[in-house]
Parts: sequence; structure tokens; C-alpha cells
Amino acid sequence: MLRRDAVRRYASTPKTPIREWYHSILPAMFPISLLASAVYTTLLLAQLHLSHEKTMEQQAARLVELEAEVDALHRARKS
Repeated sequence: MLRRDAVRRYASTPKTPIREWYHSILPAMFPISLLASAVYTTLLLAQLHLSHEKTMEQQAARLVELEAEVDALHRARKS
């Protein structure tokens, strides 16, 4: 009996504009927010990967320069 009264009371409450907004807009925002989070995370990981790749290329170039410098110093020391 209490449950039936509670349901009847809930159904008879006036629908305010805020309540209507929450019931119509808010549920639709969940998939949008999940999609936005997935896109943001994907872009962030792509940026991280590209940044790491760029750093590795720069370090490889620097390593080649340092190896050439060490070879030149070894040759100068031997002569």
C-alpha cells in the first residue's frame, strides 16, 4: 500500500522546467561525454606517441654526432 501511494504521489508532482530538462537532456549527454572522452584519450595518446617518436629521432641523430666526435678524437689521439 505504501509503494502504491508513493508512485501515485510521484506521478502527481508537477513537472518543472528543470525536471524536464534533466529528464530529456541529461540521459543524452552520457553517450556524448563517453565519446568525447574516448576521442580526447585517443588524441592524447597519438600526441604522446608522436612526441616520443620525435624525441627518439632527435636522440638518434645526437648519438650519431657524438659517435662521429668520439671517432674523430680517437683518430686525433692516435696521430
